[in-house]
Amino acid sequence: MIIKPKVSIVVPVYNVKDYLGECLDAIVGQSYTNIEIIVVNDGSTDGSADICEEYVGIDNRIILINQSNSGLSKARNSAIDIASGDYITFVDSDDSIASCFVEKMVNAAIDTHCDIAVCQAYKIDENSRKLEEYTNVSADKIIVGSDKCMGEYLGQNYIGATAWGKLYKRGLFSKIRYPEGKYHEDIWTTCKLIGSAEIIAVLSDALYYYRMREGSITNVKFTSRHLDYVESMIECHHYVSKQFPHYYRYTAAGIICGANKILINMVKSGNIKDEYISYFQNVYHGYRKAIVYGRCSIKSKLMALFAMMNLRFLIRIMRVLI
Repeated sequence: MIIKPKVSIVVPVYNVKDYLGECLDAIVGQSYTNIEIIVVNDGSTDGSADICEEYVGIDNRIILINQSNSGLSKARNSAIDIASGDYITFVDSDDSIASCFVEKMVNAAIDTHCDIAVCQAYKIDENSRKLEEYTNVSADKIIVGSDKCMGEYLGQNYIGATAWGKLYKRGLFSKIRYPEGKYHEDIWTTCKLIGSAEIIAVLSDALYYYRMREGSITNVKFTSRHLDYVESMIECHHYVSKQFPHYYRYTAAGIICGANKILINMVKSGNIKDEYISYFQNVYHGYRKAIVYGRCSIKSKLMALFAMMNLRFLIRIMRVLI
């Protein structure tokens, strides 16, 4: 009898009572049954904790961790620390997955001997209606060799930086954890996980359902925490420059494009502070070589060059145009 590998499904939970039941129903109802479901209640105050307790009584495969509110990274790390599966996958508690998500991902992992399997995703609205494919690839792919894996990750859009939508060999996390206290924690970590992989299997099937909603982390008012997006790009650049130096132009572009993106968001929000301006000035000046060597558009380079020369004047122009 062939023993099927065990999969640890990690579900961080914080104040998502309106969507949590749908998420857990999708996980409990997976066609692949050799799973453990690690639900981490990160100090919820809206009744999500009660829903978690309810599902523990429904399915004995659910392991519940209750912790004080410490953020998404801490929640994921707490689950990784106790995971016993051969593979780990992450599902955000306001999202959902197809009933065959785990089965198809595990089959791909077994067939290709990959370290990471990646599926495509649909965007869904707050009423779970499908909006569009979040990513897409026309046919299944197998990427072999750590250098090739990193090149495809940086140069294409069908792998993506998100923690979700992927199945990882648990061993990849032996020395890797999510940075606690940071926004955009996926970018900090996924780059290193990809760099540790020798084989990646990419499925063309859209099996993950990513919910677009007003209260999500990616839709909150601009604060200093959003600068973590730029910091994550810088961290990725440092890692790639050391481990895969011939790809440094890709991650250099990430810094410039990331700084431009967050600068635009700051101006749109109207929450413009001297400390933020000082931060952007340091980034544009500190990584001025990236403006020249980064693989980004002329438009992005011109914006970054203008920002380096006179950021305050650029902001005044942007406030008129945006």
